[in-house]
Amino acid sequence: MAGGGIELKEITYGQLNNLQENDNNASGDRRRTDPVAALRIATEQAFARDTLRGRAEFYGIVVGRRALTTAIYDYRPTVLNSFPIIQQEGPTSDPEPKLEDAEINQYLYKVYIPELQPLCPPASFDDPIIFNYPDVGVDLPLGGKRDIALGSFVTVRYEDPGNLFGPKIVKVSDEVLRITNLSSNISGQIQFQDGRPSTVGNPLGSSNVIFTELLPGAKEITKNQEIVSDPPFPATLTSTVERELAFWKGKGECDSDETKERLNVYWRNINLDGTGQCSNWAWSAAYISYVIMKNDPGFGGARAHTTYAKNAKNGVSGWTLWMAQPGIKAQIGDILVYPNNKPGAADWASHGDVVYKVENNKAYLAGGNLSDSSRGGAPGDSKSTGFIYLTLNLDNNGYYSDFRAYDQNYYQIVLKKNGKVQNRKGAST
Repeated sequence: MAGGGIELKEITYGQLNNLQENDNNASGDRRRTDPVAALRIATEQAFARDTLRGRAEFYGIVVGRRALTTAIYDYRPTVLNSFPIIQQEGPTSDPEPKLEDAEINQYLYKVYIPELQPLCPPASFDDPIIFNYPDVGVDLPLGGKRDIALGSFVTVRYEDPGNLFGPKIVKVSDEVLRITNLSSNISGQIQFQDGRPSTVGNPLGSSNVIFTELLPGAKEITKNQEIVSDPPFPATLTSTVERELAFWKGKGECDSDETKERLNVYWRNINLDGTGQCSNWAWSAAYISYVIMKNDPGFGGARAHTTYAKNAKNGVSGWTLWMAQPGIKAQIGDILVYPNNKPGAADWASHGDVVYKVENNKAYLAGGNLSDSSRGGAPGDSKSTGFIYLTLNLDNNGYYSDFRAYDQNYYQIVLKKNGKVQNRKGAST
């Protein structure tokens, strides 16, 4: 264990899947025999043909994925599901039917199964070794979701276990594992473009300012340290946000003159006139700027989240910027930001939410321009009700244990007022 998570390299053979090497249970573990015997036993017995006899399902951890846009034989549900689309909608001469309308999962996954995977565990979600992991399909309903989060603990079933053919994910755990390095390095995204990996060292090959300017140089703490706001941000932020949430409940941005004027209040706060722009200007950064500046006028809001984040990195008005990582104390006033990596998005495009309430090992966030309104996490939210992605789980020390945001995004940076690094209570110096 390190940094509040697990390290894949620490998972030993047999820890996830109890595979017995043979009928005598002889072991190649170097702790119980000499090196020469260990090599002989490991090669002759541990990988004998009968090792997988009677086993078809194995536990593993999702470490990567790639978008699936065409029907492929290795994932035969794509062929079967796309067939009626070809007959009914697509031209008969189209050699690669698109899957946008097929009712199947839109990704193939890379799953680390330590007992079966001869390759090393990945050091991060952008480790090139992941590209060599076999593709794993999905054979279960995802309740309307089109993706399984990286770090998910899954069960993989093989059509032919003896030859490791036809792997499919058949079960997914509710919780996403917090994996050291994989979770804290880039906090959880990787993408394949037409079957080819993006630039190594930057998930999605993104030119977003968060990756090119904000994260470089951001401090990474040790497992004995924590990041806190001291003194903390004014607790009056809670009532400020709750008033905004109450105003927007059941309303959309262009519903009335009242809502349009409310948006202009946010714009005027950062010296812009948003008259007539209710549906043209993205206002999430203006919203965050408004609720923060009502309690800290020196914040210096902006039209883009990356702009005020740059100010925080430069220490303007006592604000600080940190990479999302284990050991960050969840506190009122924290601003969490993730990049917009959709095709065609500007380099500065991003979204940010603010923590307005912390209680019972939960951090509740609020943001603007969410479904054309303002939304916030609240007690009682679940995976089937409410905006669950605006509620982050905390560990028993009050640190963020979850940085997952909306639509499979992950918060990459955390802004704190008066943020500083200090030793955790009880940690050795």
